[in-house]
Amino acid sequence: MLLSDARLAEYNAQVEYDIAHHNAVVVSGQAALRSAVIINGGAAAALLAFIGAIYNSNQDLCATLAYSLMAFSMGVLSSSIAFGLTYLANYYGTEKTMKRFFFFNSAAIFFTVLAYCLFLLGSLNSYCTFLPPKS
Repeated sequence: MLLSDARLAEYNAQVEYDIAHHNAVVVSGQAALRSAVIINGGAAAALLAFIGAIYNSNQDLCATLAYSLMAFSMGVLSSSIAFGLTYLANYYGTEKTMKRFFFFNSAAIFFTVLAYCLFLLGSLNSYCTFLPPKS
């Protein structure tokens, strides 16, 4: 009987650990999604304000920065798609529908990573736009 109690205690400890781990993963994923929306949305808003301020004086610069604005905007869209896919992954997160869960979860991760890549692309384009021309 003592061995059985020890196994039950071990099982309960493992279940508690698994639940805590799952909750930590969920919180981390939500933070990653929120930060992707915030950095892309903030960059798009700041760049739009900058383009609006210089539009009449330097349209060539504005045209080049439009690519960055598009990348940041697509980053916000990608993050929004990831939020929707996360909902679907949670909806299908039961034993019977694990294939659907893994599909939607993987797609949500892909779109989140894509949002960060789009932020990097927009940032690099903006940076290169302000570099002095090589002689």
